[in-house]
Amino acid sequence: MGNENNKVLQKTITIHLFIMFLGINIYAQNAPITEAQMLYMNDYQFGVNANTHGLGGINFRYGWHKTGFKNNVFETELAIIQHPKEVKRDGYNNNPSQYKFGKLNNLFFLRIGYGNITNLTERTYKNALGLNLIYAAGINLALLKPYYLDVVQLDKHRNVNIVTSKFVPDSTGEYNIYGSSSFAQGLGETSVKLGAYGRLALAVEWGQYPDEYKTLELGIVADGFSDGIPIMSGYAAERYFAGLYLAFNWGWKN
Repeated sequence: MGNENNKVLQKTITIHLFIMFLGINIYAQNAPITEAQMLYMNDYQFGVNANTHGLGGINFRYGWHKTGFKNNVFETELAIIQHPKEVKRDGYNNNPSQYKFGKLNNLFFLRIGYGNITNLTERTYKNALGLNLIYAAGINLALLKPYYLDVVQLDKHRNVNIVTSKFVPDSTGEYNIYGSSSFAQGLGETSVKLGAYGRLALAVEWGQYPDEYKTLELGIVADGFSDGIPIMSGYAAERYFAGLYLAFNWGWKN
């Protein structure tokens, strides 16, 4: 009787061990990709963004993996910055070339910096979502291109002439502006001011494959300069800028 009980016990143990082995084998085959199993070395991102300064920009990041969950990144971004008081107006005789009365300079920020992307959650399977924390800081080159207008002038014979001119306070009349000049006008007069910036953001990452992905990034970026930056006549030249941005990025890893 004892031998039969032992045989039953052995069979029961054998069956349980077989089930456990089978379960472990199935789990191993379907387990998420972990840091030890998959470690990419490089990361590339291209993106476009919109910001609360009125327009948007384009950006690029190159990253190299510090660990399986952290990337060091080099980033560069070109952003178009507008003054909150910029308003488009119709030109002389309803000319379709609109202009901005009182505008002194077109302003662009060229940000070049270093930062980190930390994976707060992993994309463990196909079409899963991941959450990333992003921070970066670096230099900011403010590019100021003078803003030119096409202005209507009458000669001594009352003939109408269109001349190109910068906005001059107390001189450029609102009703004799034909419209804005070509963007190329004044490119050679572009000046540069040196500043710094900092960024903090969260990004949702998704993709069909582990090495290709897209992200939707929401963050805040702050810029500061030692000298004021003149954008609009009648308003103080600003030294500090801060705003929110929303970026859509395409990326891949190798």
